[in-house]
Amino acid sequence: MLKDDPVKQADIFAKHYSSVRESEEPFPEDLHTQDLNSPVLAVPEFNPREVQVAMENLDTKQSPGPDGLHPKVLKVLAVVISAP
Repeated sequence: MLKDDPVKQADIFAKHYSSVRESEEPFPEDLHTQDLNSPVLAVPEFNPREVQVAMENLDTKQSPGPDGLHPKVLKVLAVVISAP
């Protein structure tokens, strides 16, 4: 039975979707290769003192971020963490 056979189900989907859109246009050869050596994201420069000041100004009434560290911990350890 079709509902019990995932292979048959996959075959039906594959046949259907392979015929939905058949492009007559050739695939571009240079897609996403314009300049792979150029920087995608500019990384801002900052020094240890700027990091320390930013950490010392954290709002300790906020909850921890995705890293699980509470702002109070980061604020107390700002001098240690920001050191090179």
